[in-house]
Amino acid sequence: MHHRGRDVLVCRSIQILRNGGAIGDDAAIAAAARQFVRKVSGFSRPTARHEAVFESAVQEIVTTTRRLLDEVAKNLPPPAPDQAWTPRRSRRVAPGPAA
Repeated sequence: MHHRGRDVLVCRSIQILRNGGAIGDDAAIAAAARQFVRKVSGFSRPTARHEAVFESAVQEIVTTTRRLLDEVAKNLPPPAPDQAWTPRRSRRVAPGPAA
């Protein structure tokens, strides 16, 4: 992503919460919401002063994400029993040779 003349990294630790028709569970949605709020707020842990608004933002994102995933799932075939949603492992890319 590019913003104001510089590259901006998007948080790569947020997991994809949909695999075909399988949807992530509430714990995975909450973890992704918390990671998003941490990223955009700049707080890894909110101060006591900001804790209420931080948690409120997390809950709003959880609610919105659950609604989004539930609506998307309505148009998808149900997942096969052996294809339940599972978190993807993050992939680390080894540095390439120096140019």
